[in-house]
Amino acid sequence: MKHIKNLVLSILILSLFTLAIPMQALAEDVSDVNDPELISANSYTDIAGKWFEKHAEAYGYSDIFSDGSGLFHPDQAITRMEFARMLHKALNININYFAATNIGEYYKDVKNSDTGASALYDLVTIGIIDTKDNFRPTATLDRDDMMHFVMNAFKYYVGDDFATTLMYFDFYDNSDIRPEYAGEIQTACNLRLVNGRGDNRLFPRAAATRAEAVTITGKLVELLKLYDSDVSVKASTSEENGGLRLSLTIVNNSDKTITINHSSQQLFDFKVFDKDGNSLYCWSATRMFAQVVTKTPIAPGKEIVLSDLVDSATYGTFKNNMNTVVGYITGSSDDFTINTNGYSA
Repeated sequence: MKHIKNLVLSILILSLFTLAIPMQALAEDVSDVNDPELISANSYTDIAGKWFEKHAEAYGYSDIFSDGSGLFHPDQAITRMEFARMLHKALNININYFAATNIGEYYKDVKNSDTGASALYDLVTIGIIDTKDNFRPTATLDRDDMMHFVMNAFKYYVGDDFATTLMYFDFYDNSDIRPEYAGEIQTACNLRLVNGRGDNRLFPRAAATRAEAVTITGKLVELLKLYDSDVSVKASTSEENGGLRLSLTIVNNSDKTITINHSSQQLFDFKVFDKDGNSLYCWSATRMFAQVVTKTPIAPGKEIVLSDLVDSATYGTFKNNMNTVVGYITGSSDDFTINTNGYSA
């Protein structure tokens, strides 16, 4: 993956000077999270038609969650070790070390013989899990801890230099979020990794359920696919002749032609939101599109710009209240992953 931190060279160089250090990674191979072999074809009988079904099928690994009954038990609280094992497996993390590892270096309450100890050691080594002294492996995982670990994983792969929608999520129970997690939980909401549980409440200190855990993990993997793509998509806006120019620029950095398939002549869409996330304007709302299958090919090394100008009168109706503009590619592609949540300008 392009955006994964590559520690192999630095570790090898460091090893030439620090062979006396007992615990140093020889190589770190965090394999492509898009690997189809990661998908676990579970057949739980209590997930069909549920909001978490897709992610439970993919990440409800039977070696972690199955009790032999055929049930996933989606509302059951996930333990801290179950989540660590699931996240490690979903990201397909594989690290080789100079010497045998000892989880006791990190935690007093986990033994090397414990199920998941080696996966936990890897996650702590690369900073995805960063709790100290005691891990409490059989305790339930708080929702804000889960969000924190997922954001650690996201930043490990992508780094700190990433763009996202700048929108503040004012949950009624924001005061219950641990202060050290507040910023990254807002970012997780902006990245569409996290939702509240209803009634505009986040319940940050409640125990995360299995359904919630597989869903946030699935969203993380999907998001990482977008950041690892050879195709870049950027939304932008600019004022022009008193109106607002809306643009989506799609750049094909791969060595083959990519194709976007559309079910109609609508190729894109834009929505404008206020600071509270309320929709102020939708570009397609007043337009008609012929229901004709359309294709948008982009040659290697080329880019296209999908753009339109909102006239000054229409722009004036929402200009003073707009906070965020999101562009959407209205189509699908077998060549790259289109972000169905849109691209923020």
